[in-house]
Amino acid sequence: MGDATNLPTTIVFKGSRLTPIDKAFVPSVKPKIVTIDGVEQLQHANTVTWRRKYRVTKGAARLSGTGSIEFQVCNEMICLPPSKLEFSLGVIVPETVLSPRTNKSRFKTVRKPIGLVLTESKLRREIIDYTDLITADPNEDMDKYIEQMTSAMSKTEPLPLCAKFTRDGDTIAIYVPDREQYPLTNSSDSDTRYGSTSTFVSIDHNGDGKFEDYESVPTNLPIRLFDSMFLVKVIDKARREITIQELNLPLAGAVLGRKCPEFWYETVEGRVVSNETILGAVTILDIWGST
Repeated sequence: MGDATNLPTTIVFKGSRLTPIDKAFVPSVKPKIVTIDGVEQLQHANTVTWRRKYRVTKGAARLSGTGSIEFQVCNEMICLPPSKLEFSLGVIVPETVLSPRTNKSRFKTVRKPIGLVLTESKLRREIIDYTDLITADPNEDMDKYIEQMTSAMSKTEPLPLCAKFTRDGDTIAIYVPDREQYPLTNSSDSDTRYGSTSTFVSIDHNGDGKFEDYESVPTNLPIRLFDSMFLVKVIDKARREITIQELNLPLAGAVLGRKCPEFWYETVEGRVVSNETILGAVTILDIWGST
């Protein structure tokens, strides 16, 4: 991105229930001065992150936002014509719900902690953290990297412990892997199965004994059981017990056959889409992300 032809990189963002704290978006890396066709220009090389702090309106359960970014892509010779991209953040649950690193709830709990007995299980799941099984560098040997990745993704690990949670006549099974310790906090910056340091439990929502990718969840964040959100408080292997506690949080996480969490977003055309606007209609939600 560059400032060729006097076009600075410009970001415009309009958020719902958000008030800006910083005056403007600030790049993570300072631009360098380059000369193209005898004209000095400011350019950002490689990846640049633009940040701006916002204050969440008190009591807001969900947020949304839309915006655009205008920029130019250049190399040492020429600059491409200016580009403009529009984006929508959709619905966001405020991060103040939990502190992922400490696993401390800042919201009131609904009921007292519930202790569930862990019994023996013979089920297995795909390996959650298989990064140690991949030694090849994709930049040096892509074929070997793909081979190792494919092999690792086909491996499974046992889930020897299982706790059953019953409410209103329905039962959900929570499966726990075999570990010496069960950390419930995350010391990394990622909550994905590839980066989180917390324990991942697997939840069999439909009782089929099989686990989809979304059914393995980190215990440093709230987990969905039935139509409520819970926090895993303790996993005690010696006492064969897992302790959970219900939280006063908006429902999150899509589960086949269960209630859809509330969502709200504004399209680039300015049209609002939410649970209420599509109520009673057969709807396909294609939710995606990129990294």
